[in-house]
Amino acid sequence: EKEYILQHALGNVLEGKVEDWRFHEVYRGLETSAVVRSLPPCHVQSFRVAKRTLGAKTYSSWIPPVMRDGGQCDKY
Repeated sequence: EKEYILQHALGNVLEGKVEDWRFHEVYRGLETSAVVRSLPPCHVQSFRVAKRTLGAKTYSSWIPPVMRDGGQCDKY
């Protein structure tokens, strides 16, 4: 059985266009999918994931980050 950890950062870390380089943990558990709530709108988001065998001390290397476009936002 595997345990997964999902982390989030603001901005596109692959292109160096970031607002916050720090990744923050948003999920840790056995499920391979998770709903992440309360993401800031109108921002590109970066996510990365790692896994480990349940009971192991270390995680695998991080899977390369995946970007999510924050969508079009009108500025008033």
